[in-house]
Amino acid sequence: MKIADKIIVLDKGKIVGMGTHDELLKKNKYYMDLQMSPSTSSQKI
Repeated sequence: MKIADKIIVLDKGKIVGMGTHDELLKKNKYYMDLQMSPSTSSQKI
């Protein structure tokens, strides 16, 4: 996902964020939490 032009972050079907990987890491706590969770840390996103 790091090379995607735009990522849309959904939580229970609602958009909670939109932007590039770097933008979302800086401004979207939900996205940052997803990236730091143990279940996704071993996957190439």
